Amino acid sequence: MDCSQQDQPPGGPSRSSGGEWTMQMRQMHNTVGFDRDLIQAYLTERGLKYLTDKDGDCVVILATEDMPHKLFTFFAAGGAQGKVFSIVAQVDPSPQMEEDEALRLVNRWNDKRRWPRAIYRQGNFVLDWHMDLEPGISPALFADMCDTVIMAAHQFLSELSAPHGRTSRSEMLLRTLLAKLQQKN
Repeated sequence: MDCSQQDQPPGGPSRSSGGEWTMQMRQMHNTVGFDRDLIQAYLTERGLKYLTDKDGDCVVILATEDMPHKLFTFFAAGGAQGKVFSIVAQVDPSPQMEEDEALRLVNRWNDKRRWPRAIYRQGNFVLDWHMDLEPGISPALFADMCDTVIMAAHQFLSELSAPHGRTSRSEMLLRTLLAKLQQKN
């Protein structure tokens, strides 16, 4: 059967008069506008307690019992129109290490991982991730992205704690976090 002759659902993929494919993604994925309410809905749904700073952004302390470090994590809406979503986490306490060793660790992390980006500055480790959500996003995709960044940030903590970069402990942590997040769904 020729795919170009199949019936297409309303709002789904269709061919323009020039023959190119177009999609109305908002209708197909129930896209919602991005704002701080979406951030708060995600945090509430996941059972995360948060404070709101003077800009209206959410601050969450993420910690696990088996890690000596915490993540002071900001879930922010920035940019000129408040449509750039950011997750920025400061590792506390940042472990004491030589700057060369710390830079090698973040370079190795950034070389192997897409997110969150790791930065070492003035003796502190910071993780960040940003995305322009001006066109909107589906709540399911938003939650999945946040879950992924949070789990990866905890994996970074495991690598900070693991001697010589072993990750067996981080794998266990990720499995635990994933199971907890899936229980919330």
